[in-house]
Amino acid sequence: MKRLAKAAGMPNWQQISPHSFRHAWNTIARKKGSDLKDRQHALGHKDPRTTQRYDRDRDNLDPDPSILVAAATSGS
Repeated sequence: MKRLAKAAGMPNWQQISPHSFRHAWNTIARKKGSDLKDRQHALGHKDPRTTQRYDRDRDNLDPDPSILVAAATSGS
């Protein structure tokens, strides 16, 4: 993933990881109205508190490389 992000010229490509995409997915789903139970199930978490931890920094996500990737690939 890092190699592809670097080749694409993405800023902060060093911070990209599969886990950062999970955080981005959860954040986008939450912002679009998905409830906690549905996100918990989709992420395979047994405890909802685990899923809630993915909501951290919810007001400071714009510079996150995962958010930038999601925005670039969503067509919006």
